[in-house]
Amino acid sequence: MHKLKIDTHGNILIQYSSGEADPAHNTVVDGFTWLESEPALDTTMQYWDGSAWATKTERPNIWSVWTSGDWTESADLKAQVQGQVNIKLKIHRENLLYGCDWTQIADTPLTDAKKAEWATYRTALRDFPATNTPPATDFDALTWPTVPS
Repeated sequence: MHKLKIDTHGNILIQYSSGEADPAHNTVVDGFTWLESEPALDTTMQYWDGSAWATKTERPNIWSVWTSGDWTESADLKAQVQGQVNIKLKIHRENLLYGCDWTQIADTPLTDAKKAEWATYRTALRDFPATNTPPATDFDALTWPTVPS
């Protein structure tokens, strides 16, 4: 038998196998409902609807949380995702800038026109976080400035 700790929204917080009687089936301890199940449940897809186990719909995005039978966008979680993407964006941008530093040195083999193209590209890279509005929630969906040919 599996013991399951359920929050007020029906989410499975803890699941473990136990033959012990405590905590008893369908009891509330410290605001959490304890239930039993056989077999083990998928803690990401199953939830307790108050009377039976049910299956969650597909999560619409990574900043949504399951709240009493439906997905709800969490502003705090979305801000965390945006912050993580912004950090990754800045690291990638710094690597791109570092990789083309050579284009701006005095003895570069580039023509003045090509050097100017690279300078424009580098300016676009430096401006990129500010021009990325609203803040991104998916790094792979970002459209980066075009590298000069």
